[in-house]
Amino acid sequence: MTFKAARPTVLFVCARNGGKSQMAAGLMEHHADGRITVMSAGTAPGTSINALSAESLAELGIDISGGTPKPVTDDAQHAADVVVILGSEARVQEVAGTRYERWETDEPSTRGIEGMERMRLVRDDIDVRVHHLLDRLLPWPHAGESGDTAGMDLEQWWPSVLPGTRDWLINNNGDALTPEVAADISRAGGLIASDPWWIGERGPDGIFLSDAATDWIEARANGE
Repeated sequence: MTFKAARPTVLFVCARNGGKSQMAAGLMEHHADGRITVMSAGTAPGTSINALSAESLAELGIDISGGTPKPVTDDAQHAADVVVILGSEARVQEVAGTRYERWETDEPSTRGIEGMERMRLVRDDIDVRVHHLLDRLLPWPHAGESGDTAGMDLEQWWPSVLPGTRDWLINNNGDALTPEVAADISRAGGLIASDPWWIGERGPDGIFLSDAATDWIEARANGE
């Protein structure tokens, strides 16, 4: 995917720009760490940030309390590589040259879940989607660009990923990587960072390791 500027730009949109789109923008800014330009806007913007939305992100160390709801503009849509519309209420007039996708996010209130418990579930659903979008927009790092262990061989790399990642790779070998596993692999380097051929398939369903990678992990699990 090619981008309109030096780094990808994402515009998150919801109706009021006080809750879901602000949460998505805050999560993307946090995870992208300056590698993506992030904007948010609303089709009928309110006057303040939803307090529970801000509190749910504050639990993760992300502060969106100082944000201000703002309207969607044609300029922002033209500048964006991807416009993400959250929920079913917001509607925008699409502009040429920009990709659009709609996230029908979880709505726990339909199951009788309200308050902070509801907002945490909404946050976690958006967070998973943000991770997947981030994986689609940014290439895996090259050797030497991801942590001190980038470029190490596989025997050196394996101990540097988190124990939970190792367990997941062994027990779910061949499945699409979860956002958490992908992030830890990227952090640790090695397996993907040193040899891009360890990546098998990328697509709408996620990122898969190659047959060579899954064979190596299987052998490692069997103590070979």
